[in-house]
Amino acid sequence: MPGEGVSDTGKRGLTRIATTILIIIICFFVGSGIYYFINQTGASSTNNNTADITPPSIQDVRISSKTETSATIAWKTSEPSTSQVIVNDSSDAFITETELQETLVTNHSVSLSELQPNTTYQYTVISRDAAGNEATSQDELTTLAQADEIPPTISGVSISNITESSAIITWNTDETATGQVNYGKTETYDNTTPLDSNLTNNHSVTLTGLDDGTTYYFQAISKDSNGNVATSANQTFETQTAIPVGSQVDQRAPDFTVQDLDGEDVTIKLSDFRGKIVMINFWATWCNPCILEMPHIQAVSDNWSSADLAIFAIASNTNESLNTVKEFIEDEEYTFPAYYDSEGQAKSLYSISTWPT
Repeated sequence: MPGEGVSDTGKRGLTRIATTILIIIICFFVGSGIYYFINQTGASSTNNNTADITPPSIQDVRISSKTETSATIAWKTSEPSTSQVIVNDSSDAFITETELQETLVTNHSVSLSELQPNTTYQYTVISRDAAGNEATSQDELTTLAQADEIPPTISGVSISNITESSAIITWNTDETATGQVNYGKTETYDNTTPLDSNLTNNHSVTLTGLDDGTTYYFQAISKDSNGNVATSANQTFETQTAIPVGSQVDQRAPDFTVQDLDGEDVTIKLSDFRGKIVMINFWATWCNPCILEMPHIQAVSDNWSSADLAIFAIASNTNESLNTVKEFIEDEEYTFPAYYDSEGQAKSLYSISTWPT
């Protein structure tokens, strides 16, 4: 009815409308808050994904200044980083590590020391960037062998084949080395032989041009491939006294020049046959005794070794020619060495006046 208040039913309807509006308002504000929270959370997550988690790249690792006991390891990194090296032996057992260089650089250099000569090591270079990301690189190095500073050892020094004017010095070394001899008439040595630069363990040097009947001082010298020099103790020897040359007893048989059966000059130096038996036979084709003894000379030649016996059958130039001598030897098929005394030098030096001699 007019003038009456809102009915109970109307009041209930207004209450429902007011409640609905309130829920809508609440949902609007609450929903905005949820969106804001989610959006802020997403933004925070995006910022965390941009953190540096990439290690530096190690490049151009190299070894320099390597010695018997040390080496320098150098490398580069793609970004500023620390520097350190760990060293293991060839079986990967830990040996040492260098002090950490905390300065961030891209060019790195670390020195290793107190290494062993001629030894192979495994090493690891380590670099960490500002964010703590670590990179490593492994390789190996071998130190240099220790330089040889020990001279060779000289032993077995001996003197042989001493004559009036020469001698042979021999010795051994415990490693290959050169050979040379200092020698002279006093302990200060006046002469040095030419250097034998061949590296060997067995050495032989011949001294020539010596004076007869003279005492000489000498020492052997050897140098190894690293330049270490060794010298032997001073020693002495005495050359033989010269023997007069002549055809008499206790005189030295003279050397002489003759022709072989082809007409070529041949100088016979009897000292070249020292240690052998030497037979010099003077003969002629017109000498009957000479002809009769020729088969015996041939028999001796056949039955003796040339290492023990030297035969020189010298045909006279008296009433003789090279052709007749050659023809006789070839016809009789003698094989011992025969010569022709074309100038009569041998006959004169040996004072030959009768044949055979």
